[in-house]
Amino acid sequence: MRRAAIYCRVSTEEQASDGMSIAAQRKAIMDYAQRNGFVVVECFIDEGASARTSERAEFQKMIKAARTKPKPFDAILVHKTDRFARNREDAVLYKALLRRECGIEVISVTEQFDDSPTGRLLEGVMEVIAEFYSLNLSQEVKKGMREKASRGGKGLGMPPFGYRLAPSGHIIPVPEEARIVRFIFESYASGGHSLSSLANLMRTKGLSLFGEAALKLKWSTSGIRNMLKNPAYVGTLVWNRRENVQGARRLRTPDQWVVVEGSHEPIVSASLFRQANSIMASKGKTRHARSGDYLLKGLIFCGNCGGAMCSNRVTWELKRGITQYKRMLSCSRYHNARECYYNHAGMEQLTQEVMAALCSLLRGFVTLEDICIEPDPKAKRDANTEEKLNAIEAAFQRQFQAYEAGLISLAELKKAHERLNAERSRLLSDLTKERERGQRENEKLESVRRRVEVMLETLDDPSMPVSERRQAIKTVLQRVEYSQREDLLRIIIALP
Repeated sequence: MRRAAIYCRVSTEEQASDGMSIAAQRKAIMDYAQRNGFVVVECFIDEGASARTSERAEFQKMIKAARTKPKPFDAILVHKTDRFARNREDAVLYKALLRRECGIEVISVTEQFDDSPTGRLLEGVMEVIAEFYSLNLSQEVKKGMREKASRGGKGLGMPPFGYRLAPSGHIIPVPEEARIVRFIFESYASGGHSLSSLANLMRTKGLSLFGEAALKLKWSTSGIRNMLKNPAYVGTLVWNRRENVQGARRLRTPDQWVVVEGSHEPIVSASLFRQANSIMASKGKTRHARSGDYLLKGLIFCGNCGGAMCSNRVTWELKRGITQYKRMLSCSRYHNARECYYNHAGMEQLTQEVMAALCSLLRGFVTLEDICIEPDPKAKRDANTEEKLNAIEAAFQRQFQAYEAGLISLAELKKAHERLNAERSRLLSDLTKERERGQRENEKLESVRRRVEVMLETLDDPSMPVSERRQAIKTVLQRVEYSQREDLLRIIIALP
């Protein structure tokens, strides 16, 4: 009897579908195995896993097991083709790997394909249909969610602070949390608090003022700002505002939003909401005008916590009626949530130090020995390669001496020489690659110097706007990290 592994899978959406349950798949596969002379030796099950990606725990465990020697099974049995993969590229790649490298066939127990060209064509067609079904299902789900949102019925996603999901699916206010929300809006709209002072008040006195409900949020300046801007608190549902793009949240255009007014019970009045947002908008304009643009904006980060450094202005009075100010950079996490520490430095001083370091690089004062270049994770570095080559030469001599002394046979000597020759070839190849890497690193350094030269020439133009000057700097700089506590200024260069 041939050995077989079985693979079963359901995605979250399919958990309750007829015929899709793990039990139903497993029964159909076991019946097929019994009828066709297979003995099932292993079982791999992925629950709640999409087949649009191959990054499934049990799937990868199965592929790893299939590649072991000797092979643990002769075939993989699945209920249908789409249980194995709904991505045509993954289906072709993994089936070819299993067939050619491991000698293992993937068999669908409900869709029979023979090994003829026609059978392979039909199998390919079914894989394309599976991929189309998956992509189309995603679009249909989004369309259904959009329709649900447009009707203003049940809430979609997690309700914001101040609300909870009722059994009916609608969101309703939570009295103890709603009291906090109203306090935030009223305090800010009255002009008695700033965003940061409200965040600090809730962190320090929230528990005594409002009880344990105040502990449900990690109060920060950005958190208070988001609360004040959220239209859910006036009973308006806005869905589909943001999307994930390569792991980052991005705002969609307003024409893609679904806005439903009067969707649920409001916590604050529309007039209070408008007043708070009007004050926030005016303060934002004032702050922007005061802080302005600067050369390292978006490039400099705290060397202790990794948070962005923000611009602020320190003002002092020289004498009566005459004030002076200095623009500073400090840790934004300290300002927003009192995390990390102040970590401040003069904006002009930091900018000058960064530019001085780039000039030193251009003039040759900085060499490869002064730069920490992140190693290629795929490269196999070995500082003792030459020593190992010498050791192999010595091993050759020892083997020959053993043969002359009659300790090993000629066949054993040849076998040892073949093994040592293979190892020597590998080490010589590694040595060549290491030297090539060193050459490439020098070439990278020269390339960076050329870019620094072009950048400095660009910055010499005093009429160029700050935003364009910063774009010139970004051709060289990837990131700058500063730590007052550690007396550290780390400049990370964008290598080609």
